[in-house]
Amino acid sequence: MSKTRLLRSGSHFPDPGAPASIVRQRPQAPIRAHRHEFVEIVLILSGSGKHKTGIIRHDIRAGDVLVIHGGRSHAYEDTKSLHLVNVLVRRPVLDDAASRLGGLSGYHPLFTFEFARWRLGDFAATCG
Repeated sequence: MSKTRLLRSGSHFPDPGAPASIVRQRPQAPIRAHRHEFVEIVLILSGSGKHKTGIIRHDIRAGDVLVIHGGRSHAYEDTKSLHLVNVLVRRPVLDDAASRLGGLSGYHPLFTFEFARWRLGDFAATCG
């Protein structure tokens, strides 16, 4: 099993005190397994590809939203004109938001349920 690359906050937040950073990928090339020190919210704007988390691969296309929690390994494969926006959020900001936004109907399906499945072992912990 190969070791995944860790993307550090210092390299992805131009302002060290910023709670979030936005990065556009036009196009997003295939990228090997990596993980982050922050939470990544991915908005798929156009194109298609495969998102790999552990041994799970699923198709992604325009309109999809992914939430990749810090430390979670993932990769992109078979990208075809895949354009996306990454909203990078420092973990403490998301924890604070949970206390204020947790009552909204869309919060838990997006930020909690899938993460809970990973923690329970429904998905493998690393990409190979």
